[in-house]
Amino acid sequence: MIRAAALWLAALLCGTAPAEAAIHALVMGFDTYRFKISLEGSRNDAADLAKVLRRHGVEDLTMLDEHSGRRSDFEAAWAAMMNRSASGDLVFMSFSGHGNRSPEPGEPKHTPDGMEKGFLLPAYDEAKFPEEQLRFEHLYDLFDDASKKGVKVVFVADACHAGGTVRAVRASSVVPKFQTFQTHGQKLPDPPLAGAVVSRPPISNLTIFSAADEQQSIQEFTIEGQRRGALSYVVARGLDGAAAANDGRLTAGALARYVLTNVRLKSENTQVPGTVTPEPNLSILQSAAPPDAAGMPGLSTTSVFVDGASSSLLGAVLVQRQSAAVLSLIGNRIFDAHGDAITGPVSASGLQDAVDARRVLDALTKVVGAADRGLQTKVAALGQGASDRTYVQGERVRIEAEQSQLPFLTVVDLAADGTIQFLWPHDGDPIAWTEPEPPHFDVQVTPPFGQDTLIFIESDKALPDLHAALKLFDGRAKPTAFYDALRIWLPQTRFRLGLQAVFTCVAVRSDGTCA
Repeated sequence: MIRAAALWLAALLCGTAPAEAAIHALVMGFDTYRFKISLEGSRNDAADLAKVLRRHGVEDLTMLDEHSGRRSDFEAAWAAMMNRSASGDLVFMSFSGHGNRSPEPGEPKHTPDGMEKGFLLPAYDEAKFPEEQLRFEHLYDLFDDASKKGVKVVFVADACHAGGTVRAVRASSVVPKFQTFQTHGQKLPDPPLAGAVVSRPPISNLTIFSAADEQQSIQEFTIEGQRRGALSYVVARGLDGAAAANDGRLTAGALARYVLTNVRLKSENTQVPGTVTPEPNLSILQSAAPPDAAGMPGLSTTSVFVDGASSSLLGAVLVQRQSAAVLSLIGNRIFDAHGDAITGPVSASGLQDAVDARRVLDALTKVVGAADRGLQTKVAALGQGASDRTYVQGERVRIEAEQSQLPFLTVVDLAADGTIQFLWPHDGDPIAWTEPEPPHFDVQVTPPFGQDTLIFIESDKALPDLHAALKLFDGRAKPTAFYDALRIWLPQTRFRLGLQAVFTCVAVRSDGTCA
């Protein structure tokens, strides 16, 4: 607990390219690797992106999977696509599969540590087939050549380049989208001397969406009944119209904001995606019609599966694993799909509250994912940078939202066991955020430990009736009553929502797990 102290692709060219400009796509998704751990969702990622692209009129589309994913296949597909491209055209390329980091060959070095990101093809083996990967420096050369030709490139990289373990107490049950580079006795190169790194200039026509930075491990998730990469899923929804503004127009910056918000939500704050948008105001999408504003959906009865719990405990909420988010009951503690312990000890009745809390978060995630409804948030230890690490008892952290667009602010903490805490405004607090800096709260980590989700609500009207209800719920496990109150009062005002998960425990062991 924390206590307070649509037709976008055709329109992509409108106003930015000649009428005869075309769109070309190369979509890659690899599940089965000959010498590496297989994945389950990469082909689903590729199929989804391809379906969206084709639905919006892209005819020149090439797909590569494990049956057609040799390095020679990629080179041939890229060369053919560039031969068909002209100045003003756009190339959309996506990769979903394993990534790695390996010693950068040759001189000069382009990275400070001498290690280079790579995207592994199905036949890759560091000893037998080291060439079966797409090194980023090679891709840079291809993208640079395209830019010099006047071709825009959008690259979606849904792979992991971090060597760290997945943040989990049962990390071995989770397959990260990263495969360690094995040196087979070869000495890794020494880091380049100061001044020996030759940085390559940014490419003006290159937009990049990546799953996470090099310090984060990523994995697959169950989304709408399928194993998926969070980045690919969110990009597909954004390209399909969900990221458009009320007038139907989408800019590169708007798509980036949509990706930043929704990848974090779909990954339960375990991924912070990377974006490179040289021209944030570039108009890249015009939907056939503005997207409908999201309402407050009802709570699903089929969104949560609890492994290890009998139907007598959960009744209709217990559903098939394949169609739901998976929680695990181990002893009397609940773990999420990443292996994080999200509650302390729970009783049989407490288990239902925990499931209901997850259902509430699922519903709120859908609302936040709608265009113009998401509110960016971050968490940081006081005096340190933003981080999604586990925070320990007694530590003080700052939860911050982006600068307010609407005047009134409400902040609620929903613990994983369903306990509600009404954080802002208390009696005597101003109901409107009037400070010049963005909304922020300094809080201290106290029991119970597990996962807390801070819910920021911006509104254009005061919400006294909602606040009265929140006072009744404060300190009690009332997740469904809390959500019912939101459904009553939020539709009566313009609002934005932000969700920020915080993981807490008594102490952290040297391996990063909770003591």
